[in-house]
Amino acid sequence: MGSVKRYLDEGMDPDGIDSQPGKYVSAVCFEDEQLRKFIRQNLSEKPCSYYRGQGRIPKGAPLDAVLTIIVEGFCSRYDDANNGVGWDGGYVGATTWDSYDLVRETIDITEKAEDRLLDDIAGALPDRTWSEIDPYGARDHQIFRWSWDKFVHVVKHERRFYFDQSAVEDEESISPGALLAVVASKCKPARMLRKIAAGTTFYRCRARKYGKHFKDPGELGPPPKEYASQSRMSPAGIPMFYGAADEATARAETLQADDARHTMALFKLGRDVHVLDLTKSPTISLFDAKRRSFYDWAIFMHMFRRELSSKVVKDNRIHIEYVPTQIVTEYFRSFLKTRNGKPIDGILYRSATHTANVCLALFADEKDVAPTLVKAGEVETANDYLLQLLSFTEHK
Repeated sequence: MGSVKRYLDEGMDPDGIDSQPGKYVSAVCFEDEQLRKFIRQNLSEKPCSYYRGQGRIPKGAPLDAVLTIIVEGFCSRYDDANNGVGWDGGYVGATTWDSYDLVRETIDITEKAEDRLLDDIAGALPDRTWSEIDPYGARDHQIFRWSWDKFVHVVKHERRFYFDQSAVEDEESISPGALLAVVASKCKPARMLRKIAAGTTFYRCRARKYGKHFKDPGELGPPPKEYASQSRMSPAGIPMFYGAADEATARAETLQADDARHTMALFKLGRDVHVLDLTKSPTISLFDAKRRSFYDWAIFMHMFRRELSSKVVKDNRIHIEYVPTQIVTEYFRSFLKTRNGKPIDGILYRSATHTANVCLALFADEKDVAPTLVKAGEVETANDYLLQLLSFTEHK
């Protein structure tokens, strides 16, 4: 139907927005951070018309102003169904919504807001049936998902050392190389790179055989290249430091059984590191005009980060199942840069076994571990090592 300006210019026309004079809404009424931000920037001296919380009623912004942002967001993704959906005694082959259903599907309010807020928003919209723009076309997040599924199949069963860099393979997928580029290119502007401060500690678990004892930091850190076995983020021969924020997660990620014989080591970071944070899914608001182009990408990333952390059965097919995450990690390691143009140092991700807890894959090898242990009460001398062993304990 066009832009939000057209809606506003049409005023009280049936195809326009019905003004809601004298109604105000506070930021605490909405879950969406972009709507909350807009309201805080446009506060009036009037109290919120929809607040049902305890205590003093907060100030609100004019509901008419908030409606302009809401309608602009809707117009970026939805249109009048009459403009694109076929008709044969009813709309055919596409999902449609009336204004009330669309509002309730796309806008979440908090427990401090009265339900009539959604009714007033929906009632202000045109009385029409809505559909997605290009209702029969694939959404970008669907194309990314189908391309990821194809990527996984290709690298497991067809090829994994060369990818065609052409972007489009067909109308419903893009090439493996192009998919990796799309995923990586938006991570920094989507604020998924973060700094972990020097001194932050991580636990590392090492299984050990009967009679075997680890005596120095080098044995408890990343293995030498010739002994580096494959893991979730790294193929055989490429060492990395795998750690976890707590002992239970480190143990669950490493051992076949919790009571297996092992050594638990506590390391700290010797300097700040910059990592790709896959512990949280990026959330892009439909009402954020500046980052709206990330909307479909963010939907895809919800799935993508879960798959990178998914549990893999450790059997004789593990070398196949880890291939996709190993290739993705190598791509991130090679092409993701910090604001200063430096490569990232690792990836933060959710544990496959303790999904609420955090693991770290750090691009480090045995040369990055300080050769001496810092003992309790000992004054640490300055060093340039990335990892410093603080303590270790043997179990069973």
